[in-house]
Amino acid sequence: MSTVSASEVTIRQNKKEDITFLLQFVEEEGWDWSMYDHLSHTRLDPNYLLVAEDKSGEPVGFCAVTKSAPDTVYVSSFIVRKDLRRSGIGRALWKAMVQRAGNQNIALDAVKGMVDWYKKNGLQFQTFRTFYHIFTITDDMKKSYASNYETIALSEEMWPALLAYDQYVYPNFDRTAILRAWFSGEDVHVAVAMDAGKIVGYGSIHKKPNNEYGLRNVFGDNEDVIQALLHDMVSGLQKGAVVHFFLLDEKRLPTYIKHSVKYEEAPVRMYSKVRIETNTARMWIATAHLI
Repeated sequence: MSTVSASEVTIRQNKKEDITFLLQFVEEEGWDWSMYDHLSHTRLDPNYLLVAEDKSGEPVGFCAVTKSAPDTVYVSSFIVRKDLRRSGIGRALWKAMVQRAGNQNIALDAVKGMVDWYKKNGLQFQTFRTFYHIFTITDDMKKSYASNYETIALSEEMWPALLAYDQYVYPNFDRTAILRAWFSGEDVHVAVAMDAGKIVGYGSIHKKPNNEYGLRNVFGDNEDVIQALLHDMVSGLQKGAVVHFFLLDEKRLPTYIKHSVKYEEAPVRMYSKVRIETNTARMWIATAHLI
């Protein structure tokens, strides 16, 4: 691969074919990000992805800037091709992102090595931290599970109650558009936990390539609810399937998935202007892809 400097790149809006390069870049990093996330971001904000291209028009870096609310953008998939890092391309993408964000609040999830850099570049506020984990489906996880809670698939008529429950976690932030974007498509399953007809938790899982899956936002009243939701979402998966998720740092690993977990980095949620407050009492498995 040839050397490319920041002065030789152009920042532009993404094209359909660019996603192939982004998927390649994130796969090399081992990130829990797939076509599902791209399509979800696109449903929420069709113009979310900025691309740094070289003189030949080939993408060499990306920065996702998703408009999540009237006054907030969420930054993700901030990445430069491995052999071109520390060449100024990332800074050029950051500058373009800041220009697009304007006066809006900027939110992102920062890995440990980038926290100080983000602070120096205007993200002064922090909330929760999550740890990235993976586990593998075993025969024991596929057995029946006795629970006090009923778990069912999310239906259209359940949306008002689900959104009301979500406001316990995000009391000052309406996530209707965000959840609608992520809970759509053929490759996602949303499970809702019920107790006497009342929602007490929810979570989603989506299919990725190569017999892998990703959990997104698993919230519940207590650990027993989380156990029931996890059993609903993963017990039907093939033995050997790999599941990715981000566990809130103050929560212990649910017993149901504790046997085969490996964990890595701990992203920190950061903001530029104001924290979006979260009630972490019901938050267990969060995500580094959506507010």
